[in-house]
Amino acid sequence: MPLVITADFPSVTPSLYVETHRGAMSEGRPDGMIAHCCSEKNGGISVVDIWESKEHFEAFVQGKVAPVLQQHNVEGGPENLTMTELINADAFEYKGTVLG
Repeated sequence: MPLVITADFPSVTPSLYVETHRGAMSEGRPDGMIAHCCSEKNGGISVVDIWESKEHFEAFVQGKVAPVLQQHNVEGGPENLTMTELINADAFEYKGTVLG
């Protein structure tokens, strides 16, 4: 069952997110990622993802996200991390980065 994963990163600014996103997504859509959204929240960021499985998500975090965050000296993990089973997702075509 696909999962909706939400997390807040108060120490990642929107501009830093754009840089880290480029690094983490450099090889295209990661295996198992269905959707990814990010918004500004109190100077940091909030992420909402849909993944095919917890294993896909964890492999991406360990293999791509953590190394990129370490390159940018970001300490600490996400706050308010939640994983819930997806009931429904309606998607309409939009692709792009608003910042940078």
